[in-house]
Amino acid sequence: MSEKNNKNKIKLKEEFNIKIKDQIDFFRKFFKLNQKELAGIFGSASCKTIYNSESTLGYIRTVNNEVCNAACTIINVLTDIFDEKTIKKWAKTPNPTLEGKTPQEYIKKSGGIFLIAQFLNILGR
Repeated sequence: MSEKNNKNKIKLKEEFNIKIKDQIDFFRKFFKLNQKELAGIFGSASCKTIYNSESTLGYIRTVNNEVCNAACTIINVLTDIFDEKTIKKWAKTPNPTLEGKTPQEYIKKSGGIFLIAQFLNILGR
């Protein structure tokens, strides 16, 4: 591989990681998660990993790719379908699909992120 291609590949990876970091930051703020709660959702991630990912390029993606994909699905579907006011209302409204909990509550439950992502992915089709 040429040096130019290698530099382009590195730059592309950095840009991708920054985009993921921005989405995870938005996800954390939207669901009002502290570092410990976000670490719990990411399973194997520790609070230190969350802290480090927030202060660098978002390397949390390497910790749990499935959770990152679910978080990005949630953000993408919500922003594609709804306006900001509706999204905020949705996050605070109890939902029968989520055992009567609000999305902000249910997201903290073990595996909750996956059910919400699946639910929204079906809704977004």
